[in-house]
Amino acid sequence: MKSDNLKDNFFVSIIIINPFKFALLIHYSMKGILSSSIISVLLTAIICGSPDLKASNKTEALLKNQKSSAGFIENKGQIIDQNNKLNPAVLYLLNTPGINVQLKRGGFSYDLYAPPRHKEWGSGGEVQFHRLDFTLLNSNPACRVIPSGPSAGYRNYYTSATPVTGVRSFTSVTCREIYPAIDLEFFTQAEHGYKYNFVIHPGGNIRNIRLKIDGPDSISLNGDTLTFATRFGDVEEVIPESYYLVNASRVEIKAHFRKISEGVYGFSVNQPIPGNALLVIDPTTIRIWGTYYGGSNEEDLGRCAADKAGNVFLTGIADSDTGITTPVVNITITATSTTVCSGTSVTFTAFPTSGGTSPLYHWQVNGLSTGTNSDSFTYVPLNGDVVTCVLTSSII
Repeated sequence: MKSDNLKDNFFVSIIIINPFKFALLIHYSMKGILSSSIISVLLTAIICGSPDLKASNKTEALLKNQKSSAGFIENKGQIIDQNNKLNPAVLYLLNTPGINVQLKRGGFSYDLYAPPRHKEWGSGGEVQFHRLDFTLLNSNPACRVIPSGPSAGYRNYYTSATPVTGVRSFTSVTCREIYPAIDLEFFTQAEHGYKYNFVIHPGGNIRNIRLKIDGPDSISLNGDTLTFATRFGDVEEVIPESYYLVNASRVEIKAHFRKISEGVYGFSVNQPIPGNALLVIDPTTIRIWGTYYGGSNEEDLGRCAADKAGNVFLTGIADSDTGITTPVVNITITATSTTVCSGTSVTFTAFPTSGGTSPLYHWQVNGLSTGTNSDSFTYVPLNGDVVTCVLTSSII
């Protein structure tokens, strides 16, 4: 792209990483869960009441808010169960693609769901559910539940019952002293939708943590991974990292799930923990039966095929300008004068679209790397210089 602001043969070229492809390559074992405007639904007012498979006839209501931002939504009386009864046991509700998370005193639940087929949307197609319950045995029923990171906006619910207004969502929720000297923290997370941490303070006993798991068709413990079989496919609980903090130092350790009894699991670590250390164990939940692709608008699947290596190929149409579509970078040039002469400093600024929250910028002059990972680059050009900005999106 030739710049109108520069004399002679000074050019600016743009290179885009991860260009849009009409054919997407998805390996069957990919575990990343990305937002999708087609199959990500926001179940703000319906909570399954049984671990078994349930069906809702409220598809339109469930799908209409599918583009709302993620966060733990506080329950101020707007959440009901599948029988249209108020469900005060749910304190916070997080909607993520494929799994909704309910936070309660003494435990939490996963609502797995399968949305209706695209052609059924708006015509009574049923959303089906399967719930997994995690009960913290012998936990503190009077633990303090503390939300943090409130949303700037809020939701109002106007139903046939009393209107509920000023409902906010939060980026994290902490259960203080869920066990003696042990906290349980829940976070929203871009990669998998959410995660949780057990934080064991000095004096806490890791063996007090006992998770009773109900709802899966079966539970298997393979190495460091708990796998729950459901009618919609498998869900994994893994522990990607654990560590303890002592004297301002972080020490990585290995934590494992341990089976205590049928359906009851806890944690163990592979080394002694100093008595004055703070231990963090961070399980992560992954629904492994599929991977979600999509953006802020609508995508439509055309064809699907698999090769002998187990790769799945999808083709279709994307209307979104985020997610699976091309990250686009525009570069504007500012100079100390409208005519750039020898010795004049020029600043280039890249304005990305679909770059994600943390895109990478790689500046080059005549093919040689220069500058820093920044959206701007300043230097004194020579005649004939070619300046290139390579943008790597963080969302693809």
